[in-house]
Amino acid sequence: MGEQMDQAKAFIDALPDGDVIVVTATNDIARWLANGIRERRGPAVARRCKVIGILRRSSTAKLIGRRGTVILEDSFISHARPEVRAEVEGLMQGINAMSGSEGRT
Repeated sequence: MGEQMDQAKAFIDALPDGDVIVVTATNDIARWLANGIRERRGPAVARRCKVIGILRRSSTAKLIGRRGTVILEDSFISHARPEVRAEVEGLMQGINAMSGSEGRT
């Protein structure tokens, strides 16, 4: 658990300035990470970060209409089904292009 906490802290510390959309594998992880962002980086950064859990393909609709830099968190990269990850990556490319950012996987 210590290594996971260190990875989460490093992830939170590395979040860019500006509007960010972080994609996690589940809603539980999203809530946990959002709380960590608020605690570690403060409420101002937390307000600019939208953390969402996407487990199924139907959940990819959560990304539609979003603006900001989309970042895929490790849990999503490790556990997403290939078809879900492909759809999210496609949406991520479009959102990041519209926002003028490259995003991060």
